[in-house]
Amino acid sequence: SRLKTMGYEDAFFASLMVRSKEVAHKVADRIFQYDGIRGQPYDDLACPEWLVEPYISVVNTENYEAPRWLEVSDLPPLSCGSRRLSDTHVEAVLTALSWSSLEQSHSLVTAIRENIDAEVRDAFCCRLFRLWLEEQAPPADCWAMAAMGLLGGEHSARLLEPELRNWKYASEKTQVELGLQCLHRIGTPLALELLGNLSNKLSKRSLRVRASEFLRVSRSEKA
Repeated sequence: SRLKTMGYEDAFFASLMVRSKEVAHKVADRIFQYDGIRGQPYDDLACPEWLVEPYISVVNTENYEAPRWLEVSDLPPLSCGSRRLSDTHVEAVLTALSWSSLEQSHSLVTAIRENIDAEVRDAFCCRLFRLWLEEQAPPADCWAMAAMGLLGGEHSARLLEPELRNWKYASEKTQVELGLQCLHRIGTPLALELLGNLSNKLSKRSLRVRASEFLRVSRSEKA
């Protein structure tokens, strides 16, 4: 728990991934438990002003439905100071992520990015990504990876890069391209370093070229 609160969980997990994906998931899940450090949740509507309107815009939508393949209790809390978003809030965040793209995010996703600390968001995205991988990475739910580009940071980048190298089948090309775009959106020096590595190490030439293109765009944006 202490390691988690200091933000070391996903760095630890990413280092384990180098050795064994299966071992990484088992060890990390055993060591890092979220019970007891989740904080007091906000009431669904008695919550910060920045959250109210975007939250209502999700739950009042006719096709609102929280993703069925994961449990909110399996995710780290979206903490805001000494409080956290309620489970209902988090379900709405997951739904908003599923409605978003890297080009256009839902207002609730934007509100989370602007008001929740980066380390908290990063831990949330990493765990969401791992849960998606445990479901065999269904293409219909690639938004769980796109969340890393929208809300994640350096731990997300570290976790994502080895997966992109391991996806080698033609059916996984779209997922790799999305992952490369996530690294581009994360945009930290480490994310761009990993993007550069992938431009040399991906198995398919077309994907190496794509990684190089994202890297070139990232560098020009920062120039």
